[in-house]
Amino acid sequence: MKKLSGLIAIVVLLGMSVTATAETKAAPAPAPATKSAPATGSRLISTWGGAIVPLNTRMLDISTGFPSAIFVRYHIPVLRKLELAPFFTFDYGFDTGIAVGDTFGLQIKFSLYDSPKIKLALVADFGLQMWYWPGGFQFAIQLGFPEVLLTIPIGQKFAIDAGLKMPIAFMAYPGFLARIPILFNVGVEYKLMSKLNLFFNMDMGPDIIAFAGGATVLFRPDVKFGVSMRF
Repeated sequence: MKKLSGLIAIVVLLGMSVTATAETKAAPAPAPATKSAPATGSRLISTWGGAIVPLNTRMLDISTGFPSAIFVRYHIPVLRKLELAPFFTFDYGFDTGIAVGDTFGLQIKFSLYDSPKIKLALVADFGLQMWYWPGGFQFAIQLGFPEVLLTIPIGQKFAIDAGLKMPIAFMAYPGFLARIPILFNVGVEYKLMSKLNLFFNMDMGPDIIAFAGGATVLFRPDVKFGVSMRF
């Protein structure tokens, strides 16, 4: 009887040992530590070149300069490669002359190429232009197309913008004329704070004014500097 009891005890101990060994082998190994991706807020979000604002982000540009005393634009990403941006300008110049007017418009930007080193987009700046002085009320339709814009990010906080623009417009009232600018664009953007950028942007080139009976060529400067805010 004592031998039988001892044999049972040995069998029980062996069973417990086997179970503990199996549980130890079945325990999952701890997952290796992974490096977290850099936060989106740590890099510049460009609004003036060929970049598209990321989805679920809104950006507001506010600037002054010449010929626009006030320029406001609100960026709304619709798709990963498509952005809409309604804008308003209050202007005090026309080419190199003085004139008072404003524009209500919509910028449409479509990404052609997007990489960490270069961003390229096709852009149209549709708008309704109204001029009040001199010469009384005048009304024009701006096609704002074609435009090709480029952004080159430099590090996390800086970007260089460049491009070629032909923001064609047609005077519809009181008479008809066509305005065909050919503008070279250059600009810089700098991330000052987590949700605030500074920028300088400039367009310059010939402005062909075609009307009944002839045409003339003027020089068109367009300089803007201001801030971009993220929401």
